[in-house]
Amino acid sequence: MKKTTFHICLLVLLSLSAIPVQAAEAIRYHGSSTVVQVVAKASLPFQQQSGIVLDIKSEGSSVGIEKLLAGECDIAGVGQPLTDDLKSKGVVATKLFSDAYAVIANQHVPVDALQLEQLQGILTGKNVSWADFAPGKEYTIKLVTPPASSAHFTNFQQRFGIEALPLGTTVTDKAPYVAEEVMRHPRAIGWLSYSTVHLHRENIKILGITAGNEVIQLDEKSVSSREYPFISDQYIYTMGEPSGNVKKFIDFLNSQNGKAIIIDSGFFVPGS
Repeated sequence: MKKTTFHICLLVLLSLSAIPVQAAEAIRYHGSSTVVQVVAKASLPFQQQSGIVLDIKSEGSSVGIEKLLAGECDIAGVGQPLTDDLKSKGVVATKLFSDAYAVIANQHVPVDALQLEQLQGILTGKNVSWADFAPGKEYTIKLVTPPASSAHFTNFQQRFGIEALPLGTTVTDKAPYVAEEVMRHPRAIGWLSYSTVHLHRENIKILGITAGNEVIQLDEKSVSSREYPFISDQYIYTMGEPSGNVKKFIDFLNSQNGKAIIIDSGFFVPGS
């Protein structure tokens, strides 16, 4: 698949983070493709400050949790609150920042906003034509989703009761690829992190969410007020309370320099 500028930049950041060092001075990250955007950008300034490097891999929140429980990583990036089951296993969650899932569509799609019930109809296959929302526009809806291993998918699956995806749905290998697929298909709709969308605005529009007579747009105000319905808090999971090098890294992310990196990456930090 053709890589976008975002993916090229991320690969460069990941390569900078992969400088060989003694195991005692490395922090192993695995997990969310959303959290990894901040981890990758923070890795070099953190290394310059502390001498500690990040060994970074990203295959989704679920895989990150599996690797953490297996002792194969030190921190897992996860886009979901901690469950009671994981708490009982000694996992601790540290909230880093908030993300928001943007519902995106190709610019040729004949709507600019959807009600939650309409979006649910698309995600569950009840509505398969754009004519259901825009009379006369007899176009088949093309649904594009993040992979099932991602918190992006799991959060929407739980929110909308998705049991089976509609026939013809494209499931991407990684969440950021949703934007590329929606850009290419003139009848497509999907969802992914706003931090990724703001790097892929060509041929894409962010749909508003209609609540009553009001259309809620995705912006800093609606996220800060928690009015926007698809806010996803992002976490670092650790086995036990963060300590040692891991705590140093989390403290760096919570510093002014770390918060600046988070905001520059397109995420939201309360009170900033």
